Amino acid sequence: MLWFSDPEQVHAAPLLQSGHSHLHREIALAIAVYANKDTVTTSIKDQFKDCMGKYTNETEQICKDTIDSLQSVLQCCGINNASEWKKYNMTETSQVLLPG
Repeated sequence: MLWFSDPEQVHAAPLLQSGHSHLHREIALAIAVYANKDTVTTSIKDQFKDCMGKYTNETEQICKDTIDSLQSVLQCCGINNASEWKKYNMTETSQVLLPG
């Protein structure tokens, strides 16, 4: 329970408490991700590889959009470099959005 000497602060108490709860969840999530970073990294790479294979599949537009967005924001291509696209018969002249 929070105690305040100023009556105006009493109205803010529930907001502060809920804010702390949210902050605690974020901290717990960050700790969990860090503790399992190898598993998380592997999972993300596996999902990215899966999307690379589905990049030109018209029914998998979410993969194309996700990869285009990530490559644009991070200014990189593939998981490690652009040459990985060769595995999927894609090159810099293909329809993959390469940063430029």
